[in-house]
Amino acid sequence: MIIMMSNFGGDQLQVQRLVTLRNVKRSRIATFISIPMIVSFQLLCCMSGLVVYAYFRYCDPITSSSKPINSADQLIPYFISTTLGHLPGIPGLCICGIFSASLSTVSSSINSLASIASEDFIQPLFPKFKVKVFHIKLMSLFFGIICIALSFIIASLGHLIKMSVILIGNLSGPNLAVFLLAACTTTTNEGGVILGLVTSIALASCLSFIPERKTDPFLPLYNECTSFESTEHNTSFVPSFSGLQNHTNYIYPNATSGPINGLKTNGVHTFHISYMWVSCLAFLTCLFVGYVGSMVISFFSGKSEDVSEIHLSPIRIRFSKKKLENKNIKSLVEKEEAELQVRELINYLILSPYT
Repeated sequence: MIIMMSNFGGDQLQVQRLVTLRNVKRSRIATFISIPMIVSFQLLCCMSGLVVYAYFRYCDPITSSSKPINSADQLIPYFISTTLGHLPGIPGLCICGIFSASLSTVSSSINSLASIASEDFIQPLFPKFKVKVFHIKLMSLFFGIICIALSFIIASLGHLIKMSVILIGNLSGPNLAVFLLAACTTTTNEGGVILGLVTSIALASCLSFIPERKTDPFLPLYNECTSFESTEHNTSFVPSFSGLQNHTNYIYPNATSGPINGLKTNGVHTFHISYMWVSCLAFLTCLFVGYVGSMVISFFSGKSEDVSEIHLSPIRIRFSKKKLENKNIKSLVEKEEAELQVRELINYLILSPYT
């Protein structure tokens, strides 16, 4: 949820798409329309994972003797080839859809990087240099070459999905916190935000890449397939099961129904938290450290930022106006009470000699 909120509220790709619309109203409509679609897409992804697990539960292709695949990242393509291999063109169409979706995201990212490099680095550093479309295309080519080079390195790091969630989550949580601090508070300053950003990224990195990190437990898998039968295209996987009543003797070696080896279930282990929670912890850390740090810096420096309402969230503006109205009403009542007390005191002083 933190990653999705960061993508909608502070991601360069999303903002770049929204600013192409005619006005803010159309951008809001597009955002609200896309939310149920993205939620549905995420649910379908979860359902596809459950289907793949149910299909290969009693015949795991990764740990089998023939080992048709070597990594869990190959499960979806292998599942498509084994279940839809008898339909001409359908497996290729599914694989093309996967590559098309990934490449469209990569192309948007490269375009975004070129735009950011032009606006935030080249023009401020070289104000006399006029950036043209040709220069942006060259920068896109440069970033594309870097992405291709990084793909070879990332492929050797382990599970791609896990690594992507860790890398994106470590930055998305602090990114969302920075935008919320800027849009919802008037106390936050530059020093406090930088302090919260650095602290949260450092904490998330320690929790994600600490060497002593234990392997997360897997759901139980069983190796009860006696053979892998291939068709003429070597794309069909036909498992045969035997002795399902003794399936407990074939538990997947890395799976466990109890605690992980080396861990206890009756204690809190800070450095063995799931990587799915790292973005949330980074978000809360940046939010707290950024706000408190800004208050401390403002207190010792004696400076307060004068933030215009145009930079604040509409909800924050409404809250400020209600608070200001209540404050004005309270001050008006106090003023009237003070005036009444002064009048009573004057009347008392005037009438006291005659009493």
